[in-house]
Amino acid sequence: MGILGVDTGLNGALVIWTEKDLIIEDMPIIVSDMTVKNKKTGKFKKKKQVNVRELCNIIGRNLHNIDEAIIEVTQPFLGGNRSTPPHHHHKMGLNEGYVIGALIAFGVPCYEVTPSKWKKALECPKDKNAARDRASEIFPAHSEQWKLKKHDGRAEASLIAYYSTKLEKEKVND
Repeated sequence: MGILGVDTGLNGALVIWTEKDLIIEDMPIIVSDMTVKNKKTGKFKKKKQVNVRELCNIIGRNLHNIDEAIIEVTQPFLGGNRSTPPHHHHKMGLNEGYVIGALIAFGVPCYEVTPSKWKKALECPKDKNAARDRASEIFPAHSEQWKLKKHDGRAEASLIAYYSTKLEKEKVND
């Protein structure tokens, strides 16, 4: 049985946990020609987004290894003085939609989990470095895959797949 764990962030990953191995794919992104101005710095940068075509290619190429998928979904925070800007939640929601839509199109059963739920169940602190450390404890043979700080999405996607053995599943494609 293969379980696909997905961290839907732009630095996220798709990890298939099979009985024998982990298959790790970084979230495919595309840099568009459109530039976005940073309101604080006034600098322009290229807009990044999920490459849906390549996402579908990754899923299709690995479909024979995927029995079900568990996707990390964010909970938008409305009001208050939170450090995450509202447009970030919009981008994450789009990414989640792209992943869920692709999986449903391929007929893969999908389940959702919030970061706080899987991290609590796996005794993993909120810190991204702690996720890399925890993933190294559970999957020591793969610790080189998330050695760099920028690969925290790989570690988190691996932990999300592992979490699926401990969860009460809420199916999203009934």
